[in-house]
Formats: sequence, C-alpha cells, structure tokens
Amino acid sequence: MANKQTNKSIEFIQMDSTYIYISLKGIPNMCTGGNVWGVLNQNDVSHKNMLSVLLTAKATGGLVDVYSNVCTSPSGYCCIGNILLH
Repeated sequence: MANKQTNKSIEFIQMDSTYIYISLKGIPNMCTGGNVWGVLNQNDVSHKNMLSVLLTAKATGGLVDVYSNVCTSPSGYCCIGNILLH
C-alpha cells in the first residue's frame, strides 16, 4: 500500500546523475520504513513530467499530495509513484 503525504509544500529538490531527491516540509519520513527523501529515477519515462509538477509547486508555493513506497533501489529511500498538485 502506498504512503500518502497530503497538502505539503516542497522543501528541497536535489539531483544527481541517477536520481532526483525530494523532501517535503514537516515530514520526517516520506514513507513507512523509508527516510525523509522521496526519489524519482531519471531512467523512468515519467520522471520529467513528475519533476515539472514538483518544480512548479516549489516555484509557486503550491501544495502537493505525494504517494510513495519504500524503494528496493536506492535502498532506504521512498520511490514516488504519484503526485497531485493542488
């Protein structure tokens, strides 16, 4: 079952050559068993669409709902599967 964080603002967006890391304000764990960071894999075909929604939310101060599950890779992070921009 996916973990859901509702009505949250984006705190940080960090990127490297493989992953895009996202943290939400006031959230100590993005998903059960994971840590504060949600991740998008840059090899996933939908990562550009999700990143554009997250950047829009960050730039405008908009709120998002984020659905995620614990990743198998990278271990300990929360893989983002769905985003809703309010």
